[in-house]
Amino acid sequence: MSIIKIREQAVKKLMVPIVGVLLVAFLVSVFVGFGSSRMHEREQAEKQPELYVAFKLDGKPVSTEEYFRQLEQTRERLREQRQPYGATQMAELKAQLIPSLVMRELVLREAERSDIKVSRRELNEEFEKLVNAQLDQYRELFFGKDAAKKTDRDLDRELKQRVQKSLRDVRREIESGIDRDALRAELMVRKFQQSVQSKVQLSDSALRDLYRTVTVRHILISSSKRPEASARKRAEEVLAKAKAGEDFAKLAREFSDDPATAAAGGLLPPIQGSQTPAGGFGAPSKEVREAALRLKKPGDISEVIQTPQGFEILKMESSKLDLPPDFDKKKEDYRKEQQKRLADETWGQVLERLRKDAKIEFVNPEFEAYWWLAQSYNPEMDARKALEKAAAAFDRHIKANPDSSVADTSYVQLARILHMQGKTKEAAALLEKGLERFEDGYVRLDLARMYDSLGQKQKALEHYRMASEVTADWMVHMQLQQVFESRFPDKALAEKSKQIVQREMERQRAMQPAPAAEEKQGGGEAPGGKKGGR
Repeated sequence: MSIIKIREQAVKKLMVPIVGVLLVAFLVSVFVGFGSSRMHEREQAEKQPELYVAFKLDGKPVSTEEYFRQLEQTRERLREQRQPYGATQMAELKAQLIPSLVMRELVLREAERSDIKVSRRELNEEFEKLVNAQLDQYRELFFGKDAAKKTDRDLDRELKQRVQKSLRDVRREIESGIDRDALRAELMVRKFQQSVQSKVQLSDSALRDLYRTVTVRHILISSSKRPEASARKRAEEVLAKAKAGEDFAKLAREFSDDPATAAAGGLLPPIQGSQTPAGGFGAPSKEVREAALRLKKPGDISEVIQTPQGFEILKMESSKLDLPPDFDKKKEDYRKEQQKRLADETWGQVLERLRKDAKIEFVNPEFEAYWWLAQSYNPEMDARKALEKAAAAFDRHIKANPDSSVADTSYVQLARILHMQGKTKEAAALLEKGLERFEDGYVRLDLARMYDSLGQKQKALEHYRMASEVTADWMVHMQLQQVFESRFPDKALAEKSKQIVQREMERQRAMQPAPAAEEKQGGGEAPGGKKGGR
């Protein structure tokens, strides 16, 4: 019996508000699974790659088993909570799950290469923490705010009374459901992250520099306009002129390939030492930012810097130190704050390096599609090209699974990409085809909006009405209520959607815990523990 089902039985007997179960259910550990080892996964992957392999890293297969395990876990949670889990919900889940699993594997491989070890003692300690954390969930469910005061004997008695199981039985069930191999992998990743972040230390001078703001001019010699060797040579020649004393602003106007700054003599916006680079259009690259902050005084000129755009040269115009008023008094607090920020930034850079350097060979087109979909949101990537790759992979996944429901989410995602690319007719046709295979209220909404944007009002109305008929999802009906009140007025359908939304709001209010009794100002409570008044 799963922990969720045991909770469900307890709730039925105790009439505990459902919200408590929903919150606790989301805390079920990701380590509860089939207990299969990574070695077993790789053996299966090698035997039947078309069924078991998601992708290969450096030629070594990575199994789909962890993916399917987590996917089924989530479906089970949604079923237990009576939440919708159609094609749209699964598409959004996969969009988060698949890239995270790929990155997890990349980090795990790097941890192994870095000789990160997890001792038996560490594994056992974490195992016990995990078991006790799940037992604590029972305590909170049964005893509420008094949970911390209750002993194992109290919990054993309640379990026997409410779910007819002893504490020992429940503990064994929890222990048997925890995958030690997955737990070991998680600990390796955690230790590797800690080893990376612990190396970030700030001296007093480095800490002060973080509160420095510098203004620099730059000259960009683009490597997209000429061969890289020619670009580097040209940059070295311009650097020699700058170091010989020629006017830097004039050199920028004459030689810089940056149209946004050349006319202004290469002047860049101020760069702050404590500001994490956000990237994006117009922002200085990480390389430029770091080189600018290495310059110490006005007039200093950098060496040639290689950046994603080509080769750049910097000259400092000004430097301003702006320390907080209480810096000396709270220096250690500021150091701790900045070290954490830099440690997080350093870890992010490690992840980005692993992503860039990864030699991933996708075997499963669905994994490839969701990986490239995630990369389209990465500011370091060309979003258009990433979406094109994602679309091609989603299309292959659909064609490879013509009679299987596993491709339902690919219809949803591919249609969204086509719509973003301005191919709304193709997107609508694809969703029509998908809806021959599955039903989904959100997809009906998307299709209706597409037809509306194409000027096909009758088809749009048809799918809005169909969405109202096929789904009880209150979030869909919240949107339908607006549609039937304004865009396509229909009092009956608007009222239907309104009633569904209102029932859900009432249900959610009923699940909220009752507010604690407040003391009456100046007079305490009325007899019976209730406040005075009407």
